[in-house]
Amino acid sequence: VEDDDIENDHVEDDEVLAAAYVRTDCTSEDPHLIAAYERVGHDRRARLHDARADELAARGEQSLLYGAIPFHREHGGDPAGAGAEALRTALDYCIDMGFYPATVDFGRRGRAVIDWSAREDLWWVFTTKMTTSLAALSRAAEAEELYDEARVRSTNPSVHMQAAYATAMLYTRHHEPARLDHRKAMAWINQSVALASLLPGVTERAFQTVFAQNGRALIHLHLGDPHAALGLVDSGLARLNSELGPGEHRLHRSVLLHNRAQVLSGLDRLEEALADYTAVIDADPNYAEYYLDRGNLLRRLSRHRDALADYDSAIRLSPPFPEVYYNRADTLVALGDLEGGLTAFD
Repeated sequence: VEDDDIENDHVEDDEVLAAAYVRTDCTSEDPHLIAAYERVGHDRRARLHDARADELAARGEQSLLYGAIPFHREHGGDPAGAGAEALRTALDYCIDMGFYPATVDFGRRGRAVIDWSAREDLWWVFTTKMTTSLAALSRAAEAEELYDEARVRSTNPSVHMQAAYATAMLYTRHHEPARLDHRKAMAWINQSVALASLLPGVTERAFQTVFAQNGRALIHLHLGDPHAALGLVDSGLARLNSELGPGEHRLHRSVLLHNRAQVLSGLDRLEEALADYTAVIDADPNYAEYYLDRGNLLRRLSRHRDALADYDSAIRLSPPFPEVYYNRADTLVALGDLEGGLTAFD
């Protein structure tokens, strides 16, 4: 056998073995498949990944969009295009579902395959959803490093506005207790308010300014000034109602109503708080936390059976969380149902 024939046979064997490795979605631990995959070269590997991604996409199985398909697209022939879009699809789904570690992973990988200066909008999407998830995972210091990086790289006012707001939330909510600094948080939120007030469009300017002022309200609460917080929420609701149409930003209006109810409750203006909780539930009836908060308020008003109904709604609408069962148990005990209370505590 000629030497060239032997070499060609080895190349063909490598391609067969490399293709077999890619068909396992690169999960095989067979050293022969792995070695062949590494030998065939970048271009051939990219073609194998593209073919595998096309094959999986043709199946129409949703779960493949959050694992194998983005993996193959980012290793295929167009990582900055098809790869980035596949990673964004997975990123968006995971943050909406609260899969924060996965969101961080997809954000990291998405940032790695694109040139931030060429696709800054997409780079910021990967970055900001990654930072939001890091904050939720009690990794606020890592989130702040990414916001600092964004401030160094970008001159986009929207990026600076969003990063300022988010950094304020890190300093008033998410950092370790020793790093919380509500005055520094106020400095950052004021920057976000200032930038929002300069936006050109009336609707977007109103929404973003009220959104940032809502963050200021939270910081005022943390600084011990609930009356200032209430004033900001009231003025925000009034502005949205006057400058936006009835159907615009309905979710944010419900958030403002919920926040006002919480402040009113803290000021012992319980009947007013109850009216806001009821209004927000009417506007957004499938959010468990609203029922939990209204149930807690109803207990303060000694309306224990109404409180139980709200706790049951919260349990029905959400994955299990301990507070609602604990408060339900307390309410049952207050009604004299010791057996039911013990069951709920268990």
